[in-house]
Amino acid sequence: MMDKKTFDLYVLQFEELEKLLNTEWLDMKKLLESNHIDLTTTHFISYMEGEDGIQYGVLFSKNKEVITFQIDENDNIELKLVKDSNELERLKINDPSIEAALTYFN
Repeated sequence: MMDKKTFDLYVLQFEELEKLLNTEWLDMKKLLESNHIDLTTTHFISYMEGEDGIQYGVLFSKNKEVITFQIDENDNIELKLVKDSNELERLKINDPSIEAALTYFN
């Protein structure tokens, strides 16, 4: 179980990512929307850019679905709906923001 201080930091992260997506990361927003991601009902909860230039992120839908994505340097996007419970548990260990999202957006 996550303590309140850590949980609150993840909530701030969610808010900051949403703000960046709507103000500065407009190319990413357009790319997600063009791949049928409804950003009015899907939350951007995690983001990382690798040393290889690939952008990685996690989305959380209103249906409590976890969607991972990666965008390569040529703006090709790969989206994956996480359906396997073992994979979801692994993701939650590697990225605690998923656990926070399950609570916050419930």
